[in-house]
Amino acid sequence: MNKFLLRMFKNEFENIKDFKYFAEKYLDVSLYNHQKELSSVYDDNNFILLKKSRQLGSTSFIIWKIAHLVATQKDKTIVYFGYNSNICEHVNKQIIEFADILEIGDGIREKNKDNIYFNNGMRIKFVSKTDRILSYGINYMFIEEADLRSDFKKIYTDFLPCISSRNSKILITTSNYEYSENKEFFKELENRTKKIVWNWYNASPKTIEYIIDFRKTFGLQAFLKEYEMGD
Repeated sequence: MNKFLLRMFKNEFENIKDFKYFAEKYLDVSLYNHQKELSSVYDDNNFILLKKSRQLGSTSFIIWKIAHLVATQKDKTIVYFGYNSNICEHVNKQIIEFADILEIGDGIREKNKDNIYFNNGMRIKFVSKTDRILSYGINYMFIEEADLRSDFKKIYTDFLPCISSRNSKILITTSNYEYSENKEFFKELENRTKKIVWNWYNASPKTIEYIIDFRKTFGLQAFLKEYEMGD
C-alpha cells in the first residue's frame, strides 16, 4: 500500500474518533444542535443526567453513541438499561443493523436478545432489571426513563459496585421528575452529575407542531409532565 493510502486511512481513523463525524458520515444521520451539545458534554464528563422532553431523539442518540463506542474502543463492557424489555429489544436490533452494515467492532462474534459480543472484545449487555447486571464490570452505562421507575433509587445503589473505574461513563435520562415519586432523590442526584436539559422548544419545527397539538388535545398538566422540563 502506498504512503498516500496509509496516511489517508490513518487520518480517517483519527476522524472517526469524533462522534459527530462518525454519526454523520457512517451512520448517515444529521444531528440536532441539542444532540451535538450532549455529545460534547458526554466527552467531558463521566456522570451525566439528561432531563429531556419527549421526542427529541435521546434513544437515537444512545444507539448512535453505542455504535461509535464499539467502533472506536475494544475490550469494554457497555450496559444499556431500558425501561422494559421491548425498548431493550429495539435498541439491540438497531445496533445489530449498524454492526452488520459497517462491520464495527471487527464484526459480531455472537448475539442474542440479551447480549452482543464483538470480535474486538466489546460487549453490550441489555437489561431491564437490576439483578441482571450485578456480576459485570461496566465501562459505559446508559439508563433510560429513570423517572418512570419506582425502583430507581435501588437500581442506582445496586449498579454503583459494577462500575469498573473512575473512568467509566454513565448517562441517565429522565423526563420531568417533578412528577416522580423519587423527586427528592433526583434533586440530590443533580449535585453528583453534570445536568443537561432538553426542552420541547429544542425540537424540530415539525415536532413542535405535534407538541402543540398534544397540548391542545391532552391539556396543560399532561404537557407539563411530558414536555416542559424547566431549567
